[in-house]
Amino acid sequence: MWDARAPRDAKPTPLSGSRRVIFSPSEGGRETPIYRREDLSPGMIAPSPAIIEQPDSTTLIPPGFAARVDGAGNLVIGK
Repeated sequence: MWDARAPRDAKPTPLSGSRRVIFSPSEGGRETPIYRREDLSPGMIAPSPAIIEQPDSTTLIPPGFAARVDGAGNLVIGK
């Protein structure tokens, strides 16, 4: 898996709010930050847990994973 640590030149990932999400019945709800997909640029990292929203889809990043935006603007999800 890839290294989820942000590169030195990465800007903080913009936050657009939060929502309570249940990841497991035993844990209950967890406040989860929401990121707008169009605000993410190459090098940015959305740590877990996270919700990434765009007009045509929603990506959920569960606990223990992170999403990195690669040079082509793709979300790369890994541990």
